Amino acid sequence: MNANSSQNIPAPFPVEVIDDDQKLFYRIHRNNIDHDIVDRKEKIRPVAFDPKPSPHSVQMSVNWEKYSSAEATRLSAPKPELNGVLSFISGKIRISPVNLNVTHSPTQRTNRSHSHIHDVLSKKNDPEIRLLLRDSCEWEIDVN
Repeated sequence: MNANSSQNIPAPFPVEVIDDDQKLFYRIHRNNIDHDIVDRKEKIRPVAFDPKPSPHSVQMSVNWEKYSSAEATRLSAPKPELNGVLSFISGKIRISPVNLNVTHSPTQRTNRSHSHIHDVLSKKNDPEIRLLLRDSCEWEIDVN
């Protein structure tokens, strides 16, 4: 490899601490919505909070508001028109009753906002944790 080609490769993003007041954006596909339910939160199916890719992952990928937006998160989906965006406040995820860890996990040179909510399915009562996540989120962009 010559010196010129190595100079064109951007450096990896540093890992940072996400403050408790920061939003984390989470894409939700329309298949994870029960359109017969009127309540905006209750219409979110708990399966929406299963880590992807399943079945071995125990963390949810989210985008940190410091380097992203709800719209940018939606647009990163393969079919943005089929997705909405929820948000979580990182501090609310870290404290009881949710008690999950949040870390900044930028992908190498492509997504500086990428972060994780850890141990979603490794919790003893994983159906309950999904309901707690649903109760803790807010809609940013609704899905049709």
